[in-house]
Amino acid sequence: MSSTFIDSTPETRATAARITGTGTSEQKDYLVRCFAFFGRPDVYFAGAIAHRLQPTVYNVFKDEAGKETAEMTCETKVYDDMLNGYRTLHGGCSAYLTDICPSLGLMPLLAQHVTLSLDIVCHAPAPRGAMLRIVSTTKSIGKRVLSLRCEIYDKDSGKLYVSGNHIKMPPSPPQSRL
Repeated sequence: MSSTFIDSTPETRATAARITGTGTSEQKDYLVRCFAFFGRPDVYFAGAIAHRLQPTVYNVFKDEAGKETAEMTCETKVYDDMLNGYRTLHGGCSAYLTDICPSLGLMPLLAQHVTLSLDIVCHAPAPRGAMLRIVSTTKSIGKRVLSLRCEIYDKDSGKLYVSGNHIKMPPSPPQSRL
């Protein structure tokens, strides 16, 4: 298995029609465009990894306070470019997935946000070739702080590999330098 192998072709890439869930077709279409934008291997950090992510479910619902929130499920396989020296999912790659997946899942609801804090716990090693199911949930969308959750499971066994909390905020407007 080559580290440059990309397992998504135009036939297998996500389309809004292939994503199940309660999100609107417009939200799913926007989500697909976000994945395409950040999944450019020649442009963005870890773009090859983002390119292989496949969103499969996108649910939008109201929380107890009546605020819109989202849950997204993505899948990807553990490839060579995601491994550490022990041939398991690298902690840095776990952090990247815990960052990018909830961030992309939030974008149809709130397009601009930056990371304040990213906290991950590695529960078990994910071996090379494992198929991952990544579940990202918006926990709270406030005016100043956004709280997201991400869990990375083995798709086949359900084993929890990584869990994380991601705190974000809307970006500050640029300051004028007159």
